[in-house]
Amino acid sequence: MSSSRSVNTGSPVFDFAEFYVLASWLYNTQTEPHRETIKRTIIGRAYYAALICARDFTGAATTGSQGHKAVVDALKRRNSLAGNNLDALRQLRHKADYEAAAIIADRDVGIALRNSLIVLNEVGKTFAGGKPYTADFLDPSKFMARSQ
Repeated sequence: MSSSRSVNTGSPVFDFAEFYVLASWLYNTQTEPHRETIKRTIIGRAYYAALICARDFTGAATTGSQGHKAVVDALKRRNSLAGNNLDALRQLRHKADYEAAAIIADRDVGIALRNSLIVLNEVGKTFAGGKPYTADFLDPSKFMARSQ
């Protein structure tokens, strides 16, 4: 899966669905039980992949104190399955990002990934044939070499 797509200007545009691919990669490549930081990061990236793609799909704005909820509500009006999954994911992301005393179970992470994938598929993002991240994707020396 490419991390960018071309628009009218020919310049690359970031595809926010890539956040899901990264979250999934993080989940699948951990060799020890998921640490709290990784679990919270996976939930956050899975959420933002779904939220931004849903925003683009519905045309709803994410700005303001109720911006994320506005996207959920707009998505529910167009597709209740996707909207309900995004709402559940929004609540998990809130727990992961703001509740320091909350216990984030591995099950929560799996639910977040599943909910995100449902939203993405329902808004037209598919990953069949997508190119997974390689095992060295986060190797700093290779990352820095690519960005120079």
